[in-house]
Amino acid sequence: MDNSPGSGDPGWVWVYGSTESGATGGAIKYKLWDGTSGQLDANRGKTNSAGTNSAIKQFQACINFSTDGWSYQSCGAWVTFG
Repeated sequence: MDNSPGSGDPGWVWVYGSTESGATGGAIKYKLWDGTSGQLDANRGKTNSAGTNSAIKQFQACINFSTDGWSYQSCGAWVTFG
């Protein structure tokens, strides 16, 4: 885990777990320039961060929530860098 964006890693991801009504947390989905991808999750009201092995090409912010005992994830649009 990389808690310092200036640590020299090629990329850095940070996520906050939403506290909106019904939210169980949050996630950041990401794609790297080396072709790999991943997802970083955080529980409700918590944060999480990580360094990556390649620069970030795209990311998508998501909220995790639960309704009537079912778990869902709602995500925004993909954002692309350079």
